[in-house]
Amino acid sequence: VESVGERHGINVQLDYKALSDAGIGIDVPISVHSRDASLRSALRLALNKLQLSFCVRDGYLLITSGDSDEDALEMRIYRVRDLISVKSGLTSRVEIADAGPDNFGELLNVITATVEPTTWDDVGGPASIKADPTSQTLWVLQAPEAHELVAQVLDTLRGMRDKQAAAAKTVAEAPRDPGPSVMSIK
Repeated sequence: VESVGERHGINVQLDYKALSDAGIGIDVPISVHSRDASLRSALRLALNKLQLSFCVRDGYLLITSGDSDEDALEMRIYRVRDLISVKSGLTSRVEIADAGPDNFGELLNVITATVEPTTWDDVGGPASIKADPTSQTLWVLQAPEAHELVAQVLDTLRGMRDKQAAAAKTVAEAPRDPGPSVMSIK
């Protein structure tokens, strides 16, 4: 814990009660050797060995038991109007799903398949995601770390949409080749 905190310049705390309840002593050595891995990935690898997890709370990294982490679910609302709107002509919006009141389907599938897939309620996990067609938002109950991943997925989709729109605009504005010119010789 001290090594991780010092190396990365962050405050790391142990959830003593959760670790004690899980039968894990605070003096158990944990190590992982991984090249070019993010801190998040290295922590997952190291802590999974003891069925531990981590979350960020109030500005510090908390190492806790897997069960305790489920208690830290947060509700966040994501505006996704720009991602569920139907493409019409050459607009900056990308069609993510079919038109109509249930046009959130594909977006929900992308998120639940890529962000902590085993944590969602449709597979028996504690997290949930609901679409609100009226406000064109997603209501997500998930762990704070997973919320970061949801935001990354939405940002990635927006980036893809913007690149696609820019490419479409470039094609639309490209000068058209008039074809071979016809010359008449007299």
